[in-house]
Amino acid sequence: DINALDISPNGRFLVSGSQDRTAKVFNIEYIAGSGSSAPRGELKLIGTCKGHKRGVWAVRFSRAERILATGSGDKTVKLWSLDDFSCLKTFEGHTNSVLRVDFLNVGSQIVSTSSDGLVKLWDIKAEECVATLDNHEDKVWALAVSDDERRIVSGAADSVVTFWEDCTEEQNEEKEAARANLVQKEQDFQNYLALNDYRRAIQLALAMQQPGRLLSLFRDVQSNNTDPASITGRFSVDEVIRTISGSELAKLLQFARDWNTNAKTSRFAQRVMYAILKLRSTDDVMKAFRDEQDEATLTGDTSASSKPGSALKEFVDAFIPYTERHLSRMNKLVQDSYMVDYILGEMDDGTFDDMDVDIVPV
Repeated sequence: DINALDISPNGRFLVSGSQDRTAKVFNIEYIAGSGSSAPRGELKLIGTCKGHKRGVWAVRFSRAERILATGSGDKTVKLWSLDDFSCLKTFEGHTNSVLRVDFLNVGSQIVSTSSDGLVKLWDIKAEECVATLDNHEDKVWALAVSDDERRIVSGAADSVVTFWEDCTEEQNEEKEAARANLVQKEQDFQNYLALNDYRRAIQLALAMQQPGRLLSLFRDVQSNNTDPASITGRFSVDEVIRTISGSELAKLLQFARDWNTNAKTSRFAQRVMYAILKLRSTDDVMKAFRDEQDEATLTGDTSASSKPGSALKEFVDAFIPYTERHLSRMNKLVQDSYMVDYILGEMDDGTFDDMDVDIVPV
């Protein structure tokens, strides 16, 4: 049984896909009519593409290169060379028979439909699926591509016709705008640090959700220790912690919780936590998590906890175990340091002078 046919863009070749698991390529010879004989065409087999394990349901010539795409009941899409009819690439990802294939973007991509109800877009160079379009509930038997290749139309056994539009350009523009905005904010952050405007720097780092930059800020403030009498190392940073809004305070607490899980950054987490407990009341901390929950509700953020007070409980449950672990580690280090001090002291007093020491020549 022949399942699919396609004619090359130049009209010289015909390809057929069959249940015998092959795609056959024919040269079309047009013979003009003369006298009483009508014009006719003859097919001459020039190559067979073998490699599919089940029947071939779809065939399509590329409009840009000398290659051929086939889709099969073995759930794969294959690319074939028209020079030697060898298989160039195989794309796997559908969970059922591939029913239709076509080329997009000057032959750089392939679109395929399947009995699994999905439409997949493949990048030929990367040999991977770059998009899966899901709007059908049954076999997708029909596929069409617009002349400008910006729209795909698919039709399925569920009696639904779906129009798909290429939004790559718009998405790239959005990504570029987001990248430019991020670069601008990072520059603003560095400017605020240079001007010692710690309020705006901290608020910007919290808004950007960048705990790494905020950690670097607290590390520099603590190491410089410009104001020894302050909690964090600078009175201006103390003032920021004392006056930031509830939702910002909740974010800072969550950053401190994450820093506290690492032994290298735990001391900064402990310093920030100590500053918060000294500068803010318990009611402020509880209100901070409520404000963050209200803000998440307004923005539609489903990741935030919906139960009142549960966010604070989760924070405490996560912070305390690591704090106890760090305390145990520090106590052990202190005990070890006593032992080292004792040994060094005994050595200085000459306790080991009377002991026999074997000297082994080297």
